[in-house]
Amino acid sequence: MQSQGTLFENNQDRIWKTPSDYGGYDPVGHLVLYARTRDSRRSVNHNYKVALDNLLKRSKELLLPDNNELVYDWRARHWACGWVEYIMISPDAPEGIKVLGQEILDEIEMNGVLDPELYQEELWDYAAQYFDDLIASEKKDVVEQVRSEHGLGEDDEEDIYNEVLRHVIEVILEE
Repeated sequence: MQSQGTLFENNQDRIWKTPSDYGGYDPVGHLVLYARTRDSRRSVNHNYKVALDNLLKRSKELLLPDNNELVYDWRARHWACGWVEYIMISPDAPEGIKVLGQEILDEIEMNGVLDPELYQEELWDYAAQYFDDLIASEKKDVVEQVRSEHGLGEDDEEDIYNEVLRHVIEVILEE
């Protein structure tokens, strides 16, 4: 873990610089803590939401006004991917925000996701919904494949369903 107060010093590559072909909101000098696009993977969307929620919660604890310019997110249109959303931290943000920002970056680097237990719950729920939305013949094909791969019989229904959801996450969703 990096020492406190080093968010801007250790992440110079994350400080917003105006792109040459850009003509929108321009937060020069603010740090891009995290970003996502319309096409981001579920893990990136999860990290974005958790990071922003944690920063906004800390902002309330520090009695910062809502919609402040110290920690915020915003969206820019993009020709290739439709849009990009950014979580930003101002160099004028309180130390508590900067420390949390560094902790968020450290956790993502270390674990890949923020709050891995919540992420697994979300993936499991998504996989269950995905499987439930399949038509009957597709469900049957997935169940037969899982039974075959794991040597499960007709009386192993709970095990089959759990293995089906693991299969959906690992093979179909490729997470």
